[in-house]
Amino acid sequence: MKKAASIFLRANMTQRDVRLLLQWMENPAVTQYLNEDSTVTTHLRQMECSVPEPMLTYHFNRRSRFFMACTREGEAIGFVKLREQMTGTYEHSIDAKGRLFIPAKLREELGVTFYLAMGVDACLAIYPQSTWDRFTEKFSSLPMSQSKAMRPLFAYAAKCELDSQGRIVIPQKLRRYAGLDKDVVILGVNDRAEIWSADAWQAQEEEEMTPEKMSACMEALGF
Repeated sequence: MKKAASIFLRANMTQRDVRLLLQWMENPAVTQYLNEDSTVTTHLRQMECSVPEPMLTYHFNRRSRFFMACTREGEAIGFVKLREQMTGTYEHSIDAKGRLFIPAKLREELGVTFYLAMGVDACLAIYPQSTWDRFTEKFSSLPMSQSKAMRPLFAYAAKCELDSQGRIVIPQKLRRYAGLDKDVVILGVNDRAEIWSADAWQAQEEEEMTPEKMSACMEALGF
């Protein structure tokens, strides 16, 4: 992509933009600097073939704010994607088959494919494809002595896709790890979501939600 002394951001998307993005996504010199998931090229081809041009802007902004970066002359030289963070607390129940409804707000941020794995605390973590890709890349760079300790994380991780009712199936071993029975709490935690048993989260919440803990957190962030 070319460099320019000054650029502006254009929100309106065109078919030409889709073709240009496809060229960039198929260029290793470009994609090595990106955190896009591995299915992005497939999605772009689907949009190129099936989405009318007046609807492209809507589709590109369904899960994030998307802009084409352009020169003063209007030539597109890059793009900017402002992804929203996962936030909020949601109470749901796991059915007898281990199925759990994922809230619509979190589904938008997680995307089509995401990963369910053991969390750091007594919970499960849900990672979007892009976050999981960065995670596995860091794992691959670890020496064998350190990576062996993380084998269970990958051995029991599950690749998830939502069913027609917005649910995922949580494998029994992961349910057992997090002590999930029926009532659960789903948390949006920036670049991931967490699934807690309702009882475990209540105890964790009482421990974490104190003025002293919040003050320490803000201080650690430099505020």
